[in-house]
Amino acid sequence: MSRLIAVCAIILTISALIVIMNFMRKPRIKMLELRDVKWDGKGGWCGSGSRSFAMESRTLSCDRTRCVFLIRVWIFIPSTSKGDMDIDIRVGEQVKSFHMYKKGMYLETKPILVVAPPETPVSVEKSDIRISIPRCLKVRAQRPPTHIFLMGNISEEWKTVRLDHLSLSYLIVSGEPVALIKPSSSVKIEFSGDWGSYEVNAPGEVITLVSLPGSFTAMCQGQEIIRGG
Repeated sequence: MSRLIAVCAIILTISALIVIMNFMRKPRIKMLELRDVKWDGKGGWCGSGSRSFAMESRTLSCDRTRCVFLIRVWIFIPSTSKGDMDIDIRVGEQVKSFHMYKKGMYLETKPILVVAPPETPVSVEKSDIRISIPRCLKVRAQRPPTHIFLMGNISEEWKTVRLDHLSLSYLIVSGEPVALIKPSSSVKIEFSGDWGSYEVNAPGEVITLVSLPGSFTAMCQGQEIIRGG
């Protein structure tokens, strides 16, 4: 009996380890709506769809483990009677609903920040619209560290730190080395980690979206302001 119990315990332990390993191997996918950020399609652009219904993306960075990019979906609806609606976007095996807002003769989603493994399919449910990053790009995606600048405002989920003569608002993508930072005035921000260091001259009242190779610490005016990844 004791031998049977021991064998059962070993089998349960092995099964638990297999479940844990499969969970750890499962790609991490993040989709984050940037409600108050303006779309900017400059650089790293690709898309799918037609003149009346399309998805477009802007890629920030790609390496062997993750791609960081923005997407938005828009629909041309000249009728003024059509109001807001929701749309389902699939990234890999994850599906998330996003709101589309009326803007002139279009319905548009807000910019959506996506972090996913390379070549993860991105699609609009119940449509033929589909892209994969970086395959759809016409130029090679940059490797992190890298950053882009975006216009827009912060939302309630952002946090704020106050330094000498300026304040700095930020939003970190949970579990990922990706952050959005908006200082009240121009300032140099230094990022560092086991991968090395990276400096950004962040302009005031502009959002800096930064993608880094791994866990990081951010310093500003000699003070640690955030950690991420």
